[in-house]
Amino acid sequence: MRRIGAYLKGRPCDFAVRSEFLRCQQTADIVTEITGQPFISDPRLNEMVHETFEQIQDRVYAFVQEMRGSTYSHIWVCTHGIIIAALKSYLLKGSFARKDELDYVLPGQLLLIEGKQVEVMRFDEVV
Repeated sequence: MRRIGAYLKGRPCDFAVRSEFLRCQQTADIVTEITGQPFISDPRLNEMVHETFEQIQDRVYAFVQEMRGSTYSHIWVCTHGIIIAALKSYLLKGSFARKDELDYVLPGQLLLIEGKQVEVMRFDEVV
């Protein structure tokens, strides 16, 4: 995470948001320490075990719509597997289906989405 934080330092950020879970708080705290960019928590970014697929669709879609309606251009998100998959799918395709739920980056990787351009940056390899 320190390498991701170093990469993000000095990059534009209008809004930084994370799930409420401790592991996201700890991850975001490392990035904040390096970049100075604080994260706020949003329960819509939590990964819930006892939740239907449709509930995940609804809350992530609501988050995406809120961000689209905001003035933010550069949004940093710290969240978990299926939520990353949902965000990616909504941003790129406008929908999120069950076949998309495993389409997320792994820990130590950074997913960058600008318009329809997608890049996965790996920081999980030992250099």
